[in-house]
Amino acid sequence: MSSTQMPPSATDISEPSTVEHAVSSDSLFVDWQVLQQLRESGRRRLAALSGREDDVLRLVVLGHPNKAIAQQLKISIKTVEKHRSRLMSKLKVKTPPDLMRIWLQANPSDLISRPILNTGRTS
Repeated sequence: MSSTQMPPSATDISEPSTVEHAVSSDSLFVDWQVLQQLRESGRRRLAALSGREDDVLRLVVLGHPNKAIAQQLKISIKTVEKHRSRLMSKLKVKTPPDLMRIWLQANPSDLISRPILNTGRTS
């Protein structure tokens, strides 16, 4: 397969071989075109989320439990659970590691370079 061809499952982040195809540790070869296609696929998937679902996702990805998410967003734990359930359904995932995979696919540098949540507080 040439470096410009995409493997059949390259847009499916739940398939670890996709990333292995894009980044080969054997030769330190990076197929930037495949990585870009993966990023675009992840961003399309995340675009389906509401703003609040996106807020919950960001905090889940950081490892916060539902109670801490509820406190930070000033909503009930039940509401967090509902948003979390809905976003997992929309993204067609079953586990937090799957959520992390999609998040990192779409936003590989956001956890480092951007604020995680804009709560409007200045402290």
